[in-house]
Amino acid sequence: MSGKKKTKKQKKSFLESLKSIVTSTTFLGIVFVLLLGLVIILGIYVHDKKNEEREELHANIMIPINEVETEYEFSISAIDLRKVGKYIFKITNYLKDAINEDEIVYSITIQNPTDSVITLTKEDAKENLMLDQKKTVIENEILPSLYKKDVYYTVQFAEIGDLKNKDLISIIINS
Repeated sequence: MSGKKKTKKQKKSFLESLKSIVTSTTFLGIVFVLLLGLVIILGIYVHDKKNEEREELHANIMIPINEVETEYEFSISAIDLRKVGKYIFKITNYLKDAINEDEIVYSITIQNPTDSVITLTKEDAKENLMLDQKKTVIENEILPSLYKKDVYYTVQFAEIGDLKNKDLISIIINS
């Protein structure tokens, strides 16, 4: 008789342990699937954010400032700016692999002949550097030496007025 009782107890304990194994395995499986889903969602989110940053940081023009007392001037068509939405220019302290040995101080002058309101922002800042909508000079900007540095500026319309084909927004960079 005692052999039969042990068998029933063994069967019960085996069934209980099997239930706990199935339950814990199922629970672990559900947790694994949820974590896997979370990792996939976060991966997609990070990938999308990197693509947004790459698009934003793609400069329309790169201006290497590697000498003191140089001047670079370029113009943006107001009509083209309205079409593309924003214009990004990048100022660097290097040309290919040659990095400036000394700090270089530079200034930016922007002339806006239109009756539109434009904004100029630096890097990720939201502050509009265009204090005067007709002509703004930003002075004492510094490019460091000994390591590569990219400084991004974005020009875009805040309000669009009457634009003419000949309207050019002029940007002058002096070092």
